[in-house]
Amino acid sequence: MKTTSPLTDAYDLLLQQVQRMQQLAAAGDWAELIQEASGYVINIEALKRHEVNIIENEHERQRRRDLIARIIKIDHEIRDALMARRDELGRLLEQEKHQTGIKNNTAAKRYLDVASVYQASERLGKSVL
Repeated sequence: MKTTSPLTDAYDLLLQQVQRMQQLAAAGDWAELIQEASGYVINIEALKRHEVNIIENEHERQRRRDLIARIIKIDHEIRDALMARRDELGRLLEQEKHQTGIKNNTAAKRYLDVASVYQASERLGKSVL
């Protein structure tokens, strides 16, 4: 005899999916996390459409509430991890921009130094080449 409803089973599967996503976030597997999150969103939307027609008893409703609370808690942890990653990438981009700026400034300075030599040689009427 089955003790849970199809709706509760579906929320149980969502919990398992969000737990996998949590593991991926902890492992820093961002590409796989995004892939899994896409499926997660699709599953939530499908569940919303089917949820309206399901009748549950109080025990099933409470079980579903508990599952939803766990899902939301893990979802917040995943969001925190994603925000930390976003901030990390932002810092890396800023560092790269700074490094590129330094390289560009150095290259520009070299160019200006070379240009100054050419200009000076032209004023003196001498060819640098």
